[in-house]
Amino acid sequence: AEQGFPEPAEGEFIVRLVRSRGGNTMECEAPGGETLLCWLPNKFSKVVWAQRGDFLIVAPSDDSATSAGDAKGEDKGGKVV
Repeated sequence: AEQGFPEPAEGEFIVRLVRSRGGNTMECEAPGGETLLCWLPNKFSKVVWAQRGDFLIVAPSDDSATSAGDAKGEDKGGKVV
């Protein structure tokens, strides 16, 4: 069977990991250059490892207004899928 890279589903997008913020939280850069805070669900914390420069597929989170630059909701966040 042919294996390749996964494609983002509808509503998901690709980001580049800039740095880890500790725990399951990561600072990522969206294609438009904006900085996002993304988090990895606990069930994957010991299974999935990502390093600076890796590309991740993320889905917008319901509480994305409560991320890094939060006061004005400037930074949107997402969940790594």
